[in-house]
Amino acid sequence: SPILKDSLSLLSSFLRKKLRSLRLASLVALEVLVSKYSSGLTSEMLTDMLEQVPSLLNESDLHIAQLALGLLTAVALLQSASMAKVHEEMMTKLLALLQSPLLQGTALHAMTTFLRAFVKSGQANSSFKHLLERLMSPIYQGKVQQGSLVIHKQAFHSLAHCLAALVSECPDQVSSLCTRLLTDINNTKSNDSIRLFALLTLGEIGKTSKLRSLVLPISPRVRRANKRIESLDLVLLMSVKRRVQRELTWSGHSLTSAAKQWAKLWNACLWMTRLPCCTLPW
Repeated sequence: SPILKDSLSLLSSFLRKKLRSLRLASLVALEVLVSKYSSGLTSEMLTDMLEQVPSLLNESDLHIAQLALGLLTAVALLQSASMAKVHEEMMTKLLALLQSPLLQGTALHAMTTFLRAFVKSGQANSSFKHLLERLMSPIYQGKVQQGSLVIHKQAFHSLAHCLAALVSECPDQVSSLCTRLLTDINNTKSNDSIRLFALLTLGEIGKTSKLRSLVLPISPRVRRANKRIESLDLVLLMSVKRRVQRELTWSGHSLTSAAKQWAKLWNACLWMTRLPCCTLPW
């Protein structure tokens, strides 16, 4: 289209304006243009627009940041090569935004959607290994002060969520990453920030990936604890079962609150011990 280049240039200039409504409308229009007319775009036509986007990725206005991430997602899916020039500045802004305690909900979803698209783009600076190291750098390279975490607690959840999103697009990396995270948990030299991040990330990965088949490292201390727990399983179960039966007898098999609570405890014990027993229906 003969007006496509001029339209991109004009809309990109609006991103520098202070009027919030103008920037919002411009981001929406730019995403539509990139999505609908990608075949007529070149890297040179997108350069000016991409230079303006990183400055919009901040916590001061998460709605604008969300729309900016939507625009970057469209570019990553359709014109990923054009992002090479602004890659470093963009990643710096993304990491700063990820460490914000305000990044939640739809803005966080927009972040994970962009990372999924970016890791699939096939560019050298968007490989899984490269993005993994960048996302983990605030945790593993941050300065630790005694009795505190390296970043805000909410940021651990955001980083774990994003890392799980990357793994969902690269399932062949699940085993190696989970092994690394469990090694960090068992490492006595790991600080609380690393352990918290590793545990949260394993939980997020477990929501979308099957981890049962993985051969994961377990420390000798955990193995000894498991053996002691297994020796108490049967005693614990029988004690709870007798109490459940007693409560049901006292209540005439009616659903009293006490009977319900003990039945729930019985089912929880069966779940924790993984023993092939019949659960109660409450």
